[in-house]
Amino acid sequence: MIRVAVASSTGVEVDGHFATAPSFAIHEFDGERWQAAGIRVNTVLACVCELGPGHRDFQPLVGALADCHFVIALQIGPAAAEALFERGIRGQVASGPVAQALREFQISTKFKHPLPKKGRIQP
Repeated sequence: MIRVAVASSTGVEVDGHFATAPSFAIHEFDGERWQAAGIRVNTVLACVCELGPGHRDFQPLVGALADCHFVIALQIGPAAAEALFERGIRGQVASGPVAQALREFQISTKFKHPLPKKGRIQP
């Protein structure tokens, strides 16, 4: 089972940057088809100006998505991509309808090679 978090405020369109997306639509691929598996609300925005210029703490958000193999968003900055990679999650930039982004991502080389998750055996 491959689990993908898509930065989406509606669950219909890829419309969020990774660090500031209000929520993530979770989708699972069982080898044959995609299935919606819920919504995860981003309770702690990773880029928060009140904490000072340039302050970024991606760990709470990455931790909330730790069971996912991939994240799809409008934009994923280098520091965020590194934080995801360190947890065994690959980032993918996409836009448009979620269903289309998932289909296009499914045929990509990256999709066929998820990163190993620490402490877990990959299917």
